[in-house]
Amino acid sequence: MKIRMTFGTVKTVMMYAIIVVALALSALDIAMLAGALGVTPMPAIAAVSLVASVIIAVASALVLFGSFYRFEEDRLVITLGFFKDVIMYEDVIEIRQDGNTRELYIVSKLGKIGDAQNVVKFSVDKKKIDELIEAVKNAMPDMIIEVFTPTEKKPKN
Repeated sequence: MKIRMTFGTVKTVMMYAIIVVALALSALDIAMLAGALGVTPMPAIAAVSLVASVIIAVASALVLFGSFYRFEEDRLVITLGFFKDVIMYEDVIEIRQDGNTRELYIVSKLGKIGDAQNVVKFSVDKKKIDELIEAVKNAMPDMIIEVFTPTEKKPKN
């Protein structure tokens, strides 16, 4: 099962803005390379700028549209654009859920580094939390999801 990551409104708008600006710069660079009137001809700078802006646009689009959690037979694959992280189900120590926000966390062993642990917070749309919980239960039926209520921090006087 595959569940798409969400980044929140501000981060999503920023990613779209980066993509639009990079594409606009690409168009300007293409105009420079084509020798459009009114554009100063600097082909070397335009070529480097074109390559850089295309790389930025593609990388931003990959992160925005290609980020998800995929539950496979024996592992959880977390993909953020072109970066992948794998958590084997056998390495999962516990699964916790915030009782207030319903956010889900997985605590797992961190490879072969002794007692080191890795905590992953799932970034999914609030409407998909139930779907995520169902996917976790199907993937790791022996694990119990522990619901916790965070303690409020009292201000120091």
